[in-house]
Amino acid sequence: MVIGNRIYIYLLGLTCVASATTITNNDGQSGTASFTSEVGLSGSVALWGASFASDGSADFSLMFGDVSGSSDVAWLKKANTDVFKDQLISGDSRTTTFLFPIASYELCMESNMPTGAFIKAEVSRFEESGAANFVPCYVEVLLNGQASSGSANFLFTNSNDNNLINKTIKRYNENMLNDDGSIDHNTPMSSGDWTENGHSGASYATYQKVAGTSFQAADHYVASSAGIDLERDQTVSPDSINYKLDKTGFKDEGACPSSSRAKVYIYIDLASLLVAPTAAYNGSIKIDFSNANSQ
Repeated sequence: MVIGNRIYIYLLGLTCVASATTITNNDGQSGTASFTSEVGLSGSVALWGASFASDGSADFSLMFGDVSGSSDVAWLKKANTDVFKDQLISGDSRTTTFLFPIASYELCMESNMPTGAFIKAEVSRFEESGAANFVPCYVEVLLNGQASSGSANFLFTNSNDNNLINKTIKRYNENMLNDDGSIDHNTPMSSGDWTENGHSGASYATYQKVAGTSFQAADHYVASSAGIDLERDQTVSPDSINYKLDKTGFKDEGACPSSSRAKVYIYIDLASLLVAPTAAYNGSIKIDFSNANSQ
């Protein structure tokens, strides 16, 4: 079985726009999948750039396929058949929501308001064109925690998936992937590969979980920095055939100071993906920062 959807994100000024590509499996079926990401800003919030343009094409990709006969999908299915037997349930009757990583990147963002800014994320489901299948998407955003109010750790999803985001959250630890971000098919998945903590080190139970598009108080404050050159470092290159986590960041403090970085991690709902892993899905994400709590 070979499946895949490639996701393109284009950085145009301060707006990111996406287009589509092809998804194909071994019986000749194909379709398109697109993923849109935009970043907006207003008032006393400045977004200087994003790291996902590091390879010049401004894209990141999600693929599941075969490597020397070892199927990414077969490996993923063992989460339900071997590791967490029958616990990967696509509906609300689940007790645990399993997040599998798609990509991560950094935003170079400043807010000159000591009390913090506001953030919202419009996260659509990945929906199969012309069918009822869908895959919830989750977006983890970490801010610098230097303001006097608001939250620094967020987990966003679509308003229809409020029940799913409020289950116990388990995240696949991408440190268990190969150095190039691909799946190690020779190493069986284990329960120890999953964690209930986010990238902040805190439990997802303590995160500000948001299912919807309302602005949230954001704990992010940093004075303007001089000499930001936005030099990007591509940690992992996309693969056009097989799964690879696409991970990018800024090269050093001169590129973007650590205190100015907002870290973004994107996940798919693994249980829902495994219902129809060869389908073509379309989804979008828009992250907005503002100096006021308004729509």
